Amino acid sequence: MEWTKQNNSHNHFLRIARGVLEAVAKLRVSWCVAIPLNGSNFVGWVSENYLALARLARWFFSIIPYLRQGPEYKDPERPLPTWSVKELRDWLRVRGLPSVGKKKELSKKVRHYTTLDNVPQILPPRGGSIEDVMLLSNCLGVAIGTVMQRRISCIAIHRGKHFIKRFLSSYHNVDRAMLKEGEKPGWLTSYNFLCLLNIPDLMQWYGPISNLWEGGCAGERYSQELKHRLKGGLKKNWHKNLLDNVLADDSYC
Repeated sequence: MEWTKQNNSHNHFLRIARGVLEAVAKLRVSWCVAIPLNGSNFVGWVSENYLALARLARWFFSIIPYLRQGPEYKDPERPLPTWSVKELRDWLRVRGLPSVGKKKELSKKVRHYTTLDNVPQILPPRGGSIEDVMLLSNCLGVAIGTVMQRRISCIAIHRGKHFIKRFLSSYHNVDRAMLKEGEKPGWLTSYNFLCLLNIPDLMQWYGPISNLWEGGCAGERYSQELKHRLKGGLKKNWHKNLLDNVLADDSYC
């Protein structure tokens, strides 16, 4: 997602991806619970939805080579006071500057930068090549397929180590091309990536990783039964009141 934004092709990606996951969802297969993208994020997704995308990743992201870039950005030629919030944010964003805030604050920032002797220039597109992104997608699919297999052997554990490291390396190649100056690599700041290195040991100790699945109703999926009951936000004693309501409803049933 971030790569398509950096390459000015995100809108085209969303447009040609619309309906793809929805078509899979209509099949109603229990082992591939696909749901559509919510705009440009994964709001409301749980483990079974991410697992479905993992199964479909190499097919779903095969559209990347066909993406078209949007129109080239150009600074507004109107007086600064007439710029919209979007125009102010875009002016800052394409220069790698902080673009969060209300209109008054954003306008003040743009006015400050435009009065400098060296006005910040528009940055070139960041991110790895299409080949790097496609390799990343393929490595992810192979790594997941290897560690989620039903039968475990010494060879499977060895292959798991290899493909996990290969995925992390391919991720780093794409990620480092999108990092801003001073930012740390994504694999270093997110424990999810570092924890992948523990999976081969888990395979050796406990057998197939799929047997440790926590995405069912005994685990994460149960949160879907609770979310619609959270009315009014997380107020004082929300957890006790929530569970009391669940217990009462279950007792009536």
